[in-house]
Amino acid sequence: MHDNTVANRILVTCLGEASMTAQDRARVVELWIRVAEECRGLGNFCSLHTILSALQSPAIARLQDTWGQVSRESSRTWKKWVRREKRVSRELLVQWREMISSAGLPAGCYHPREDRNGRRFVPAPPREVRGEQ
Repeated sequence: MHDNTVANRILVTCLGEASMTAQDRARVVELWIRVAEECRGLGNFCSLHTILSALQSPAIARLQDTWGQVSRESSRTWKKWVRREKRVSRELLVQWREMISSAGLPAGCYHPREDRNGRRFVPAPPREVRGEQ
């Protein structure tokens, strides 16, 4: 629940009022990228992931003029994180599929899905797979 509240707040601050220009929004996006950098430095990966997810939401990702106004440094940092997050997600998915297959379960039941906020997740495996009784 906390993640949703933070993500929604990020959306509100980035989208702001109708009077905001692309440059205004770009400064807000840069601020959130700096906040994410601080979270990463503090080891607060939950908040870092929440910020990354919010900035990747369709409502913000589609603002091409805004992203075009984001500074090169912030843009580089952002792109590096997105690439890393995609790589880690792929690695986790491969591990997940290997675990499902080694348990003899049909892999088709555990495809990644999206929650209401567009975040990807994989449903929890049955207790037998997790080693629980």
